[in-house]
Amino acid sequence: MISIVIPTMQKRTDILENLVKTLNDDKAVGEIIIINNAVKPIEFSYDKMRVITPESNIYVNPAWNLGVKEGVNKYIGLLNDDIIISQNLCSRILTEFEKNNEIGLIAFDLNDVLPVNDSCSAPKNSEFTLSKTNFIAHGFGIAMFFKKEIYKPIPEGLKIWFGDNYIFRQIKKSGYENYLIKGQKIYHFGSLSCEQFKESPLYKEDKKAWKKIRYKWYDYIFSIEEYSDCVKLRFLGLNLRLWNKN
Repeated sequence: MISIVIPTMQKRTDILENLVKTLNDDKAVGEIIIINNAVKPIEFSYDKMRVITPESNIYVNPAWNLGVKEGVNKYIGLLNDDIIISQNLCSRILTEFEKNNEIGLIAFDLNDVLPVNDSCSAPKNSEFTLSKTNFIAHGFGIAMFFKKEIYKPIPEGLKIWFGDNYIFRQIKKSGYENYLIKGQKIYHFGSLSCEQFKESPLYKEDKKAWKKIRYKWYDYIFSIEEYSDCVKLRFLGLNLRLWNKN
């Protein structure tokens, strides 16, 4: 079974309720934990839904940590509150975990993440494949699935950004392979909750904290990083990007 964790600021409760209803109907979902960062009542309820309301907004990364800690099932799904998913998606993802013990993290390929509009209905179920990935791209954190036992809490210095980067790296370092779902569409409204913070000091603080977590002193002497669109080489303070044109 899967415990679903959804932090929310309740920007679009219609999208959130639709998501919860879809998850509630999925037999692989054991519980739906909503971290109510809006700190105001949620006006709907479903059988599998459990609401945790902190005293104030704790932000998304601490909410993920809290939700994983509270989850009672073997697998965890961290979902944005602004997505529309296909029916029984979690059942299909659970099947993939059960077939391959080496899977660490499952998320969506960026090419299958489409913008939401008000006329969107649930995407149709499509055959999908899992493809190993060594890097994450923009939007990776909208829906992530993994075994609870391999999760390491995101450090306190990261409030909103870079939590998905941390999860990805820690699971990879634990010896597991991370995968992208290719072929199954998912709709994403996009930046409903974090857009207002992009120009705030929080982003600068998160970025500074992430650099301290991500890079050791020797990485500034020499390192190679693979991104979705390039490979970045760092040598003695010089940075070189080799762009992927495909």
